[in-house]
Amino acid sequence: MSNAAAGVACLILSCLLYGGLLLVPFLPFGYQGQGLAAAGLVVVGEAAFWVGCLLAGRELMVRYRKRLDPRTWFRRPSGVPIPPDLPRP
Repeated sequence: MSNAAAGVACLILSCLLYGGLLLVPFLPFGYQGQGLAAAGLVVVGEAAFWVGCLLAGRELMVRYRKRLDPRTWFRRPSGVPIPPDLPRP
């Protein structure tokens, strides 16, 4: 497994750990146990995220950050011309 693949796996793991926070209220522990479980998931999720960022490399992170930027979701790619308005009948 290459470093980039291991980095992506760590990033996916961090997303799953954060998703696990939704299940914490349903655990059969008291409030203290649920709080500890939530804190543990957050700490391990953050650690997995940053380890994944380090392993994936700068180029991969810049590429995905560009794709996840909501300001660019509805823009046209730079090489695609805007079609002219059709004449009205």
